[in-house]
Amino acid sequence: MAGLRRLVALSTLPMVAIACGLPQSSEFEQITGDDVQFDLDQTSTTTSTTIPPTTIDATSTTIAETTTTEIPTELVLVYFVAGSQLNSVSVPITSPVSPAQVLAALVAGPQSDIGIGLRTTVPDEAGQEITVQKDRGSAIIDLPADIFDTMPSRDQRLFFAQLVLTIGRLGGIGPVQFTQAGEPLTAVSGDGSNADTVTIDDYQNLLVGAPPESATTTTVPPEPPATETSPVTTLGG
Repeated sequence: MAGLRRLVALSTLPMVAIACGLPQSSEFEQITGDDVQFDLDQTSTTTSTTIPPTTIDATSTTIAETTTTEIPTELVLVYFVAGSQLNSVSVPITSPVSPAQVLAALVAGPQSDIGIGLRTTVPDEAGQEITVQKDRGSAIIDLPADIFDTMPSRDQRLFFAQLVLTIGRLGGIGPVQFTQAGEPLTAVSGDGSNADTVTIDDYQNLLVGAPPESATTTTVPPEPPATETSPVTTLGG
């Protein structure tokens, strides 16, 4: 009986192997949609990606032209003190030259490179308050009220000389008059005298190179000889 069971079991093995193996037929068999796995029956879609062209604009560099505008200037003679005299210095001033610009040059004093031994008697703060007014070919220079408070007396004549020689050489200016805080003021002339009106000629003796001031010689005329008088004889005397 046991031998019969073993025979039956061995006889069924080839059938199972045949059922589980690959088909032996070489003919084409169509597979239905239900038997297709992993979505292999889906239509493949080709994706086309269009990259827009990159346009690089040409860079245009414009170099701006640098235009140098030359400011016109004029050389003006400005007078500064050298010892007890005055020396002229050519100062470039923006054209057209105005008295206010010249006064500013006087207040500023000589430049360091050319001003060795030169100075100005015009005070800094008070000098900025000086005004010049042209009137019919003459100039009226108004001074602040306190300008002489700290100025040494020996500098006052040089102060007037600086102003008159510098301002008086500007075009259209001849005689110069002074006022102080609007009130008439007599100027100290080149010889030390006082004058209501002065010109550049009144200060020529103070310029560097001018002959030194000579002492004034007073000539006393000789006295007439004494006349001898005869004694008077009185009759009856």
